[in-house]
Amino acid sequence: SGFVTLGITWAPLENRHMRDFVGIDEVDLGDGLARSGVLVCKVDNTRHSENTLQKGDTLLAVDGESIADDGTIPFRVMERLAFAHKISQKFVGQECDVTVLRNKKVSTRRVVLAAPRYLVPECVYDEAPRYLIVGGLVFVPLTLNYMLHEFGKRYYEKAPNALLSTIDERFQTVEGEEVVVLSQILASEISSGYDGIRNIKLESVNGVTVRSMRQLEVLINTTEDEFLVFGLSHTQTVVLRRSVALAATPTILQQHSIAQPRSAVL
Repeated sequence: SGFVTLGITWAPLENRHMRDFVGIDEVDLGDGLARSGVLVCKVDNTRHSENTLQKGDTLLAVDGESIADDGTIPFRVMERLAFAHKISQKFVGQECDVTVLRNKKVSTRRVVLAAPRYLVPECVYDEAPRYLIVGGLVFVPLTLNYMLHEFGKRYYEKAPNALLSTIDERFQTVEGEEVVVLSQILASEISSGYDGIRNIKLESVNGVTVRSMRQLEVLINTTEDEFLVFGLSHTQTVVLRRSVALAATPTILQQHSIAQPRSAVL
């Protein structure tokens, strides 16, 4: 369900140097294709491979419809629309033929359309908030809902750069990847000295890169290290003795009237 996309970001092909770089004015494009298109800047690697679309491809047409250098296709008389409109008329699981220029060779490839899987979901509806609490540290997945709640409609001006940059990353690198945020630290004896740390990206636990909430829980529960070392963005670090943090969690939850240390679904 949902609106489908090609799972790419692109740049217009209006600059002469860029056109020379991809060679669009040098190669034989064949009949029916305009000498125009857009440059693929980033692809959703969970959906694309060498057989479909890759970074650096020049997208010339979708379903045989040539794409202009500004990313538009013909609509009505004297009107044009973004080529994404043509894609959005299809449904999840349907296919789209894309004509690409790669290494100065033209080919047509078939892409199975799907709803976008962004690294930072745009909006989440009808789902209970997900969270994990250990030793008073509250971890949540980063979503647009969270950004709007914490920083308001002008979050792009107020949110930390480390969080904003993850939105620019656009796509997951592996299926199920998400950004985990240390939302806040609940006041307790064991968190003394960590005042003011909130809304900061969690990079790693004991040197292992964190890619999801579920992985975070596994790392905390299975490590044999004496300390939990949480690597945060901006080179910050939070360290808790693992045994103390786990033992203190129920008391901290009770003090803050929180029923469970984790959401039903992570």
